[in-house]
Amino acid sequence: MIQVEIRWPINPFRGEKFATGWLPAAEAVLDFGATHWSFARALDGRLDFIQTAVFPSKADFERYWYSERLAEYRIE
Repeated sequence: MIQVEIRWPINPFRGEKFATGWLPAAEAVLDFGATHWSFARALDGRLDFIQTAVFPSKADFERYWYSERLAEYRIE
């Protein structure tokens, strides 16, 4: 098992757009074998987001992270 934590510091004027736009990408970990995931926003300042996921292996995480689907979300 591998647990991944990704911290996203976001520009204050783009927090809402990021929250709604990245949520489907965070949830997509389930399609790549993750057994647990979360996407949380800090209450203080509301600029920091934390995405976590638990994958069976590093290879499963890499399939997710380097997938064409996730590349499209990062471009948006």
